[in-house]
Amino acid sequence: MKRDMELVRTILLTLAAVPEGQHIPNPLVIDGHTEQAVGHHVSLMGQAGLLKIADITTMSDAFSQALPLEITWKGHDFIETMQSQEVWERTKQAMKEAGGGGFSMMMEFGKKVAEGFLKKKLKDATGIDLG
Repeated sequence: MKRDMELVRTILLTLAAVPEGQHIPNPLVIDGHTEQAVGHHVSLMGQAGLLKIADITTMSDAFSQALPLEITWKGHDFIETMQSQEVWERTKQAMKEAGGGGFSMMMEFGKKVAEGFLKKKLKDATGIDLG
């Protein structure tokens, strides 16, 4: 199964939207994706340090499976960087034009894109150019 960064982002945004004091839905349902694809991506996100997970892989599973327990610091950083649809789309496009790249590269580039947008918004609001 191929890693789907769109699904990774959707899972994080979905988890971040769970109201405080409520439990994360089990199983986590993401429209347009199978329970197995979501479970595998949750497992991958645990490996990447984006989520704390509970491994639920069985011998009959073709791919690792996990349930999300909570978003980590790194996961929250990803959400803060990539929550803007415009930042997300520009980051994906730039990664595609560059011929791909891993998660670390995506985060670094996304941070630069988000920083550029923030500087522009601050300049528009205050007239101060931060470079």
